[in-house]
Amino acid sequence: MTQKLHEDIFLWKNSIPEKIQKEILQILKEQAELFYSPKLKNGYSMSLKMLCLGQHWNAMDNKYYHNRIDYDRLPAPVIPAILSSFAKEISDNLYPNCSAPFDICIMNVYVPGTRLGMHRDNAETIKSISAGYPV
Repeated sequence: MTQKLHEDIFLWKNSIPEKIQKEILQILKEQAELFYSPKLKNGYSMSLKMLCLGQHWNAMDNKYYHNRIDYDRLPAPVIPAILSSFAKEISDNLYPNCSAPFDICIMNVYVPGTRLGMHRDNAETIKSISAGYPV
């Protein structure tokens, strides 16, 4: 069930089917060794563990790259089809006229004591925002 909280803010309670939840969990387990704690511009590391799929977000300059340039220089892993198709399904339900590409997936793992501080996602391009892509 989708509940609209604000113009572009939705609450999607109990909407991820168990099969997809299990597949996402399996992806997390398979990719576990690729998660790392990003280092920030101030020299500190985030307390959470992160993995970017499709493209890599660099916490040092807030830009996206095809390689993990701030960590091990490996290419960003490919987004598994189950995640891309699920993102498209969500987008089609919420934004029927949007044909946004799903080329980035950021996964964070939080354990007790970790958190993501107050922040603003502002690395999107003018082109994507002008096209009306959901952010």
